[in-house]
Amino acid sequence: RGSEKSVDKARLHSNARSKEVSRKRKVVAAEVILSRVSRKFGCKKSELLTATRGVDNTARAMAMKLCQEYGSMKLTEIGKIFGLGSDSGVTKSISRLTHRMLDDDELKRLYEVLCQELTP
Repeated sequence: RGSEKSVDKARLHSNARSKEVSRKRKVVAAEVILSRVSRKFGCKKSELLTATRGVDNTARAMAMKLCQEYGSMKLTEIGKIFGLGSDSGVTKSISRLTHRMLDDDELKRLYEVLCQELTP
């Protein structure tokens, strides 16, 4: 919401207290994210894009979270890719996954492995 220069300035200013300088992260395409997640979870990409009630949707939620963080996508964009009608569905899926990762070390490790694979 502004020029790239003003966004960078604001980012640096917001991190000034922590003495942390943010680095620009290369944006990863949704197709790459879907491919990596489907391989790690042993499922088809089409399964990630289809909502199924009563079935474990961890891989789908992981793909959404990675699209938001590494694909720099807005909730609306993620919702369109995953066939959701509203942003709140995306938010809820990502939030559930984030809370599960607090208690599930294996899930957190899998997330970290995927993050490393997506980081050039």
